[in-house]
Amino acid sequence: MVIGLIVLAVGLPIGSSEAPIEMGTWEIAWFRIFSVPTEISPLSNVGILINESTLPANFDFIMSDPDFAVYTGSQDEIGLIAKTEIHVSNSGKARFEVGSDDGSALFIDGELAIDNWGLHGYEPMSKIVDLESGVHTLEIWWFEWHGAAVLSFKMDEKVTFGDPWYGRAVGGAIIIVGLAIMIISRPKRGK
Repeated sequence: MVIGLIVLAVGLPIGSSEAPIEMGTWEIAWFRIFSVPTEISPLSNVGILINESTLPANFDFIMSDPDFAVYTGSQDEIGLIAKTEIHVSNSGKARFEVGSDDGSALFIDGELAIDNWGLHGYEPMSKIVDLESGVHTLEIWWFEWHGAAVLSFKMDEKVTFGDPWYGRAVGGAIIIVGLAIMIISRPKRGK
C-alpha cells in the first residue's frame, strides 16, 4: 500500500512512449585555425573559412580517412562549425553524444549542452536533454590542433516521454488492492 501511495503521489512515468526525431544533414563550415582556442568561441576568431560541405545526421569520422582530407587539405590546425535542425513531434527526453579529439561543443537552440572543449585525446561526452515539441537548432563547434583528428555525433532517433496519469492510475490501483487485502485478511473479533 505504501508503494501505491508513492506511485500515486509522484505519478511515475510508467508506460513511457516514444516519438520520432527528424533530422537532416549537417551544413559544415571548415576553418584553418592559427592558434588553440582556449575558450569556447567562434572559430572565425582564431582562423579563416576554407571550405563548406555537408555531413550525414549521425557521423563518426577520422580525418586521416581520405574522404575527409579533401575538405581541409590538412589533418592539423583545422576546425568546423556544423549546423542542422531537428523536428521533435512530441516533447520528451533525448540523448546526445559528441566525441572529439581535440575540443568540441554542442549547442541546442543556442544554449551550450555539451562542453568537451580543450586539448585532449578522443573523448565522448553525452547528455540527456528535455526537448519541447517543434523545431530545434543544433550546432557543433570542433577543432583539432595536432595529432589525431576525430569527431563523432550520435543522438537518439526518438524522444521518450511518460504519462504521469497512467502512473497515478497504477498507484491508485495498488492502494485499492492493498486496502481490499487488508479488509479480507483482517482478524475477526470474537462475539
